[in-house]
Order: sequence, then C-alpha cells, then structure tokens
Amino acid sequence: QHKCIRCEKTEPHSGTAEECDICRNGIYYNYSTATHTFEKKAIPIGTKILSDFDGNYTLSGGWYLVHGDVTAAGRITCTGDVHLILENGCNFTATNGIALNESVSLSVFAQSFDAEEMGKLTVPYSPQVCAGIGSNQNITCGNISIHGGVITATGGNSAAGIGSGYKGFCGNISVYGGIITATGSSYAAGIGSGSDGSCGNISV
Repeated sequence: QHKCIRCEKTEPHSGTAEECDICRNGIYYNYSTATHTFEKKAIPIGTKILSDFDGNYTLSGGWYLVHGDVTAAGRITCTGDVHLILENGCNFTATNGIALNESVSLSVFAQSFDAEEMGKLTVPYSPQVCAGIGSNQNITCGNISIHGGVITATGGNSAAGIGSGYKGFCGNISVYGGIITATGSSYAAGIGSGSDGSCGNISV
C-alpha cells in the first residue's frame, strides 16, 4: 500500500485518480524491460517534493517529484542515485545542466504519455566541457534512464547533450519514452559521449 505524498489522507491508498480526489500525483510510469510495457507505479513513500532550490543545487540519492515551475540557476549535482518524477504540467529548467557524480545514476519518469500534459525538463546551457545531463570532464557517471517527459538538453563545448562530458565517461543510456531533444557541441554526440570520451550501450 502507498500513502500519497501530496494529499491530506492519512490512511494508505494507491494514489491513483480514482482513490485520491486531490491529484494524479501519486503515480508515475516505469518501463519494464521484463514485460516490455509501461507499468503504472505508486510514488514511494518519502519522495521529496522539488519546488525550489533555495541556493542549494545538490540532489542526494532518492526520489523527487518536480512540482510546478522550478528553475535552478546553478548546475545541479547529483551525489547519489536520483529518481526524478516530472509532475504533469511542471516546467523544470536546469539552467546549467545536471551533473552526475562518480558512478551516480539518474532515472527520469513522467505521469502521462500526452505531449501536452507531460512535465518538461529543459537544459538550455551547460558549462564548458560538461554534459547537459550526465558527467563533467574526466568523470565517470552511472547509467541514465529516461522513461518519459519532454526533455531538452544542450551540452557544453565538446560535451554531449545527454551522456558524458569532454574526456568523461557515462554508463548505459536507455530512452524508453518521452520526447527527447539532445544537442552535443564540438564533436560530441547529442546522446552518447563527449569529445574524447565514451559511454556504454545506448538504446532508444
């Protein structure tokens, strides 16, 4: 059973629209590689609501639900494995990108398959030699999995939009769903490795 992280109900419930009259925010869609289908999942208890950063651009490991319009002015650093759920209608702008520390992985989920409804994650710019979403220069990050959302990511000079930075390394990159626009710069892939870098398997 699941306790909705958003509504005022105290009894456990699944968090679906049928059982929670506040929201659909109790669910997300996860692509199962075992069944090759999207499965509706309940958001785990303890998920943090991400509505602003207050000058701290560090995400420790765990689950986050992006709510509303959120802008991070600094480069976000993930210090542990992060599971990011884009709430329907949210607009999450990571102005200077999302960096994954050594061996850290990132998974991104959505609450809908509708392009007009899905949450958005936008990386308009990334610092020199740093991936839009992925590793910084000379850093080896973990896997990146995208299960949904409208995601736009631009890498810095010689870095991938999604993947590794210049002379950096990235684990496997799996895109199961969503609408993805990724742009690399100066001999770097849109999705994959930066210049003089490498990444694991890429599946789209």
